[in-house]
Amino acid sequence: MSWEVLHGFEHESLEAKFDWFAGLSILERLHILDEYYRLAVAMNPKLREGSDARPVAAAVRILELSQR
Repeated sequence: MSWEVLHGFEHESLEAKFDWFAGLSILERLHILDEYYRLAVAMNPKLREGSDARPVAAAVRILELSQR
């Protein structure tokens, strides 16, 4: 992984970040994902315990915003 320090605001845009991420190899992307996971678990160890999510019912309810 090669690192470069850039100091312009144009390098902080979302598009610039997408371009940077797209330029990484799959292994580099997985390394970054692993680092974010480790950071999240270090900040909140309960993330390892799993989720209490339950499956949704067979039907899916579609909601629409009423027009005013």
